[in-house]
Amino acid sequence: MVVMAIVALGATSAYALPTYLSTFTSTYTAAAATLGQCVLCHIDPMGGGPTNPFGTDFAANGHNFAAIQNLDSDGDGYTNIAEINALTWPGDATSHPAATPPPPTTCSSFTYSAWGACMSNNTQTRTVATSSPAGCTGGTPVTSQSCTYVPPITTCSYTYSAWGACQSNNTQTRTVSSVTPAGCTGTPVTSQACTYTAPGAANASHIGVFSQGTWYMDTTGNGVWDGVLMDKMMPSFGVGLPNAIPVTGDWDGTGVVRVGVFSNGMWYLDIKGDGVWDGGIMDRVIPNFGQGLPNVMPVTGDWDGSGKTRIGVFTNGTWYLDIKGDGVWDGGIVDRVIPNFGQGLPNVMPVTGDWDGSGKTRIGVFTNGTWYLDIKGDGVWDGGTMDKMMPNFGQGLTNAMPVAGDWDGTGVVRVGVFTNGTWYLDMKGDGVWDGGVVDKVIPNFGTGVNSALPIVMKKK
Repeated sequence: MVVMAIVALGATSAYALPTYLSTFTSTYTAAAATLGQCVLCHIDPMGGGPTNPFGTDFAANGHNFAAIQNLDSDGDGYTNIAEINALTWPGDATSHPAATPPPPTTCSSFTYSAWGACMSNNTQTRTVATSSPAGCTGGTPVTSQSCTYVPPITTCSYTYSAWGACQSNNTQTRTVSSVTPAGCTGTPVTSQACTYTAPGAANASHIGVFSQGTWYMDTTGNGVWDGVLMDKMMPSFGVGLPNAIPVTGDWDGTGVVRVGVFSNGMWYLDIKGDGVWDGGIMDRVIPNFGQGLPNVMPVTGDWDGSGKTRIGVFTNGTWYLDIKGDGVWDGGIVDRVIPNFGQGLPNVMPVTGDWDGSGKTRIGVFTNGTWYLDIKGDGVWDGGTMDKMMPNFGQGLTNAMPVAGDWDGTGVVRVGVFTNGTWYLDMKGDGVWDGGVVDKVIPNFGTGVNSALPIVMKKK
């Protein structure tokens, strides 16, 4: 077959000449079998007719394949020689070498899990939680480090002796009886804080306040209201009684001090000791001992040393004491009247106590910070040599009220003052305020309690 072709520069149609294919297959032997066809340069696979972009460039460059090797005839992003080497058609934009993926990015930043426990080889490890940038590979994450291995500690379990007595430094101790397991580590608890009670202090008086029928008793004896679990509150013994004044005493001689209330000459005594008014059969009402007397104030004491507390009243310096103990004024022969101990003194208030430890209660008065105590016990002021005057224990304190109690359990009653919830107790017993180190101040037992009146009771 004879094929003739007329080719002009820039023509878009031509005849495929065997010599062109021969040139191509001899030049590009590796591609000859695949690409050595008319469709290399022509649109029609049979040849002839319009050329594709590669055939057009071939014709435009003097039918010189080498001249168009570095062109991208079909505009697919690959040079003609790249396509020939890849056995793809350089005149067909849809046919091109497979894209080469970009090389992977090396990871440069990492987040980690927490370090694991230090192992016996003195290393600890962790794992990579995330890496960046996204899609990266490799890198040098730090997933192990050195550490100091500490063998597990076995904690000891102890058994102890009983706690020893509380010492004067407010501590008590015990000893370790046994330790398990062998080779364990721990710190035994062999001491603890405690509240030291001096000899005799268990028998000391303790304080309290009375407020319109409610009683707050310092059962622990520490001068602090510790709540009803440690101290004692009696919510209703005297509630509603007019002009109620608290009194305390060992009403039945059992050695237990109990409460009571004086109200305009009427006495209500808690014989049962439960802090509740149980009526006149179980408790005791004394209907008239002091009724009608002017400025009357109740007093109580063991007037004869029998061990029983009995009642009495003080009115403008005169004392009426129920010596018989029947709650009735039986006249001055059976009972006792003291006509003038405190008469004429301003703002005078009665106090009673066993001033010398004899077992008998004696009288006294408090007037604006000055105390007059009947040490002799005859109901007469015999002067400061035989009786006792304390010129200044409570002077100048606002709303000061006298109190008396066995503050240290020695059996001797000493004085004190209650003023708006603060207590000043004469621990030394010299009738002088010697400061809080020698004597004792209780700064807040009754502060803020409405109409608080002081009470003093012996511990059970």
